[in-house]
Amino acid sequence: MKHISAIIVILFCSLVFGQDTQENLLLHYKFNSNFLDNSGNGFDGENFGAVFVEDRFGRQDSALYFNGVDSYMLFPNVQELKPLLPVSFSFWVNYDVFDGNYTYLLSTSFEPDRSAGVYFNTEMATGKYCVNYGDGTYFFNPSTRRTLLSDMIMTEGVWHHIALVVSGPQDMKIYVDCKDYGGEYVGEGNELVYSDLPGLLGKGRRNTNEGLKYFKGSLDDFYYWDREITEEEIGFLCTEVPDMSTADTETEDFILSPNPVKDILTIHNFNSKIESVQIFNHSGQLVMNQNKAGNLINVSHLNPGTYLVKINSGKKVISKKFIKR
Repeated sequence: MKHISAIIVILFCSLVFGQDTQENLLLHYKFNSNFLDNSGNGFDGENFGAVFVEDRFGRQDSALYFNGVDSYMLFPNVQELKPLLPVSFSFWVNYDVFDGNYTYLLSTSFEPDRSAGVYFNTEMATGKYCVNYGDGTYFFNPSTRRTLLSDMIMTEGVWHHIALVVSGPQDMKIYVDCKDYGGEYVGEGNELVYSDLPGLLGKGRRNTNEGLKYFKGSLDDFYYWDREITEEEIGFLCTEVPDMSTADTETEDFILSPNPVKDILTIHNFNSKIESVQIFNHSGQLVMNQNKAGNLINVSHLNPGTYLVKINSGKKVISKKFIKR
């Protein structure tokens, strides 16, 4: 009875937080083989050269890859996507290289010669994450922007969840994999100003003496709100598991117990032979792969947290979430 109660609590929390994330949601790009806006607002993206690739769970054509040369994606040029502060963002990113020339991921109002809109990149010298907004001036330096320079440094070749909350010149946050690492405020710019041009994903500019810079890497599950998202919502977003309705994954009425689990996870009511079991952490990284598995899985070595187990019968793959305590 306890494990059933635990599952109900998990599902209830997921539904509550999932519903909260819809409040004041401007756009949501899942990148599942299309550029559709899943917020319900109809702000579909316009792609220029980016291609679909595997996401953090290994699903084909479920994330978007930017080549670092000339690929990007435009937002619609509408006033609704140029709101007053506060604004928030959430996305998964996998950088190809540790190089500040290739980390220009987001701008809500990109004009090549103008410091405008909210934008996200990394510091050239250190690789620290930066969230910024420009005051509309036609050049780039600290006097034309406000910036939060995170104490966390980017890494390449690994999927990370990023959440940004921008509320004012001394009120910004950058969460990396659910955690706010703090940072330093720099810049003396005035209030946020947008240009007349649309926002985009995949390119930016550091100063007027250099050419355009393009993002090199993969992006997935991009959200944009015109409000402050909460730490509870960020906790949900950074541990979100795949949509079980996707084509390569089926659901079945089986039970994992106990859930939460400390040592041994038992699979009940699975009517097919289990060929393999894979377990992924909240970042989508494979942490366990067991072939010719039985109904008992030893998870004692895993760190506490939320995990996704994928069970392969040879004919189908089914998935379910569990919590390691």
